[in-house]
Amino acid sequence: MFKNIDIFTERYIQIIFVLMLVQMMYQYMHIPHSTWLITTICSIYAGFDPNAVQKKAYMRVKGTFVGIAVVVILWYFIHFDYRVLIILITLWPLLLILFTNLPYSKLVILNTAFSDMCVEWSNSTSFSLSYYISDRIVCTLIVFSICITVEQLWFKKKALAYLTYYQAQRTFIKNLASYFEIVVNQRGTAKELKINNIIVQNIDRLTRLVNDADNHEYKKKLDGMLKFSRELHKKMTCLNYLEQYSPFDRRIQTLSTEIKSELASLESMVGKLKDET
Repeated sequence: MFKNIDIFTERYIQIIFVLMLVQMMYQYMHIPHSTWLITTICSIYAGFDPNAVQKKAYMRVKGTFVGIAVVVILWYFIHFDYRVLIILITLWPLLLILFTNLPYSKLVILNTAFSDMCVEWSNSTSFSLSYYISDRIVCTLIVFSICITVEQLWFKKKALAYLTYYQAQRTFIKNLASYFEIVVNQRGTAKELKINNIIVQNIDRLTRLVNDADNHEYKKKLDGMLKFSRELHKKMTCLNYLEQYSPFDRRIQTLSTEIKSELASLESMVGKLKDET
């Protein structure tokens, strides 16, 4: 079905399928507090890096459970003085802004506590703590089960992790070729610095993709390709230095020939990777 479309379009289709599934559950199953299904699935599904959804799903469950515990503690604490609730609701957005760089699981704790205090407590005259806990847990576990099941049983079979690496590696090779062209013909320009920074970002992303690979054989192969890519980038940096500060050095011609050859080799390795996946 997906043979003639690129991996990003395929991933869009997969994500839309999951969102539609949850939307149908929200619309027709009449689960109490079913809006939590929508908010949870939308917060988990983001990005294309392999295993990101599963990692966020696990962190979401942990963070939500801790957030529920915070709400329960605050519920009993606020009963002594309801004015504390007004202070907390006022201060909580500031905390969310101040701690935006917190790990996702900790942000979930803050979001869960704040949204549940504002929505559940302020909009309900008959708030039931026991129903709140059970409904929140049920909705979170439903979405968690959908995410893990679909990712493991369907999406994982499409070798998305390695196709994503292939796409990232192709982008990296394109940027390396551009960098090499600039080093040879337009060295010392602002464009050179910009493309070099992009290449460093490419390497960081490739490193994360390799670390996320769950197949040992593939991981070993991708790691070898990554090391080869890093060495190639280092050679280009050396060539750039020689071109700028020692333009008559005999090593320039040798290094340029090596880089051209290794770029072709890297492109060939990446092509084989796609064929294997």
